[in-house]
Amino acid sequence: MRILYVITKSNWGGAQVNLYDTAEEMLKKGYEVTVALGGNGILVEKLKLVEKLKNVGIKVIEIKNLQRDFSLSREINSFREIYEVIHDVQPDVLHLHSIKAAGLGALAGRLLHIPKIIYTVHGWTFNEKRPFYQKIAIIIFSWLTCLFATKVITIARRETEQALMMPIIKNKIIEIPNGVSLRNFLNKIEAKSAIEKSISQSFNENDFIIGCIAELHKNKNLELLVKAFLELEKDTKNMKLVIIGDGEEKINLLKMIGENKNIFLTGFIKDASHLLKAFDLFVLPSKKEGLPYVLLEAGLARIPVIATNVGGIGDIIINEKTGLLTPPNSLEKLKENISTLYSHREMREKFAMELENHVKTKYSLEQMIEKINNLYTH
Repeated sequence: MRILYVITKSNWGGAQVNLYDTAEEMLKKGYEVTVALGGNGILVEKLKLVEKLKNVGIKVIEIKNLQRDFSLSREINSFREIYEVIHDVQPDVLHLHSIKAAGLGALAGRLLHIPKIIYTVHGWTFNEKRPFYQKIAIIIFSWLTCLFATKVITIARRETEQALMMPIIKNKIIEIPNGVSLRNFLNKIEAKSAIEKSISQSFNENDFIIGCIAELHKNKNLELLVKAFLELEKDTKNMKLVIIGDGEEKINLLKMIGENKNIFLTGFIKDASHLLKAFDLFVLPSKKEGLPYVLLEAGLARIPVIATNVGGIGDIIINEKTGLLTPPNSLEKLKENISTLYSHREMREKFAMELENHVKTKYSLEQMIEKINNLYTH
């Protein structure tokens, strides 16, 4: 079986992790696997680390014009490139990730009579804060993409509910949550030491470290977390904030932080999830999400979590059971939740243990791969 995966962005985010894990597992099953992606990036570097890519099988193709931002001339060129890639590979399965790659890829796949065209939705783009006319256009584009696909994978309950509201496509929808394998986390001392090296500063033994691992993108709403921290630290002496990641919002965040000595932007750290045990609390303040891998990894690391109730986060963080949920953009509620867990160690430990059990039960990589493979083969 020949499988072609296509994705818009080549940075290392949730959609890319999903694609990478799936591609690697399908390669192990003996399938012929090709990945086409928009530009060079961390995903390409990550795939190059896999010995099977070099010696056996994951071929990586760059689609130069495929970018997140819209440009009519570039989209025409992107479609041409995607069409040519699909024509050359002649896949039995065309598996598309992210809306732009999916829309262009699904149309090209239909024109080339590809038998199975699968689209994995990593958060509906129309849920982002946009002008009304843009939302309407994106809704129509999303629906057409689902119409062209033969199957549509949603990764969270809320996305599934929104998909089922679209006409004609209901029989195409199947919910397959992201899955994670067990990780080799560094222990707390080793993880803290690794972060200390990246920021060239040492933590005190009694420091309470709040952490976040995320792309520095507006959708992650890290500005809200920084605001909450700046207000809360006035009443504490040992609170620190560490944000691991890079992106377009870095300059804005640095301006907010100013001369503050308790907030650290580490930049990109390879395999950052291995450092999760350095944190006493993990906070994800996103405005938009699909089903974030980093929360699944935090669960496996047994770290307490506070997150906003957007996308599929509510499937992972069950409020006051596996963590605390806060409304998006609610500074006061975020501060309240951070203050609550900062002050109650037993509550943190209880939430962390419940989250670990929840992730291991519902979000295993084996379950995800089995369901996706079933779509490929039936």
